[in-house]
Amino acid sequence: LTAVIESRLGATRAMLDEWEAMSTDPAERVRQYVEIVIRNEDGTVGDIVAALHRDLVVGGLVDELIVMDDHSTDNTAREAEAAGATVIRQVPNQGKGAALRVGFRRALDEGWDAVLTLDADGQHDPDEIPWLLGAAAREPEALVIGDRLASGPEVVPPARREAASPGEDRRDRVG
Repeated sequence: LTAVIESRLGATRAMLDEWEAMSTDPAERVRQYVEIVIRNEDGTVGDIVAALHRDLVVGGLVDELIVMDDHSTDNTAREAEAAGATVIRQVPNQGKGAALRVGFRRALDEGWDAVLTLDADGQHDPDEIPWLLGAAAREPEALVIGDRLASGPEVVPPARREAASPGEDRRDRVG
């Protein structure tokens, strides 16, 4: 995971530096964070969060890494917090949609400019985070949405791919 993230960080840092250089007022700097919704992922979440925290937060691409813990019954929350994430626990378990809404409400209430959401199940490629942030920096008024199917149907299991777009062959959208 670390090698994957590091492969594009340099170019994206340059894009973000260029965009942020347009404003000399620190008060105008974009405040953004990454939000991961997770449940019962102890044993793996620590490594994922540590790599993302180091490369994105310490690396200066985002201001905070938030893990929305959807009432895990294992050590997920403790591992994520120890790895550098701010953990918000959702009790009782209410599902991913509710967890995302809690995170978005927090962003609005606290005046954040941007939120990037990421699944921790391996289907969202962290290698694409810098490119999403770069696109958001270039088009600050746009809603930027990644397409995990865009790099080819082999990335997503066939059953999930079909559920996402019944009957549609999306390989023509690559690029």
